Amino acid sequence: EVGAQRIFEVARRAVWDILHFSCHTRDNSLLLSAGEQFNVESILQIARMCNVKLIFLNACNTATLGQVLVDEGISSVIATLVAVDDRIAKQTALTFYQCLARGMKPFEAFRLARPVRGIYQFLVGYDHAEEKISEVLRRLEHFIEINECDHNAFRDDINRITRVIELIYAQRREFVRVLVLSIISAITV
Repeated sequence: EVGAQRIFEVARRAVWDILHFSCHTRDNSLLLSAGEQFNVESILQIARMCNVKLIFLNACNTATLGQVLVDEGISSVIATLVAVDDRIAKQTALTFYQCLARGMKPFEAFRLARPVRGIYQFLVGYDHAEEKISEVLRRLEHFIEINECDHNAFRDDINRITRVIELIYAQRREFVRVLVLSIISAITV
């Protein structure tokens, strides 16, 4: 059985890029196998201690918890929007880590690993919004090239989108995350 003390002991032993939690949830906390609840403050403490880049919350209904973590400064969080079957959770994690091992960036690995849209979401912190926007714009360019669309019109659209994003980012950073996720959703449909 794993409890909070064991997690902290293991976390102190090395540098970790990813924190992965595969468990159940209760009252917006993770329910550890030792029966303890692991709340957002504990997750943040470990994440900051290890300077992690990604937290994978592979448990049911973790979107709210994931959003709190991102709002508190965590770079990226993979969370669930609904209850997730254990087999789906296991396969999603396995595929995600296989993709990372092949050299994919976390968001690319996430896109390939998620079994069905509407179960998992990839949350990006404010500090990485510009990087995510650039990635989305590159994907848009690639999509246009593959589908032989009008390149000049597309580049004009990209420039307009970029200017709008820069204005929003300069004035109200929280809107960037929503915009990026909206763009990603529109592209991946």
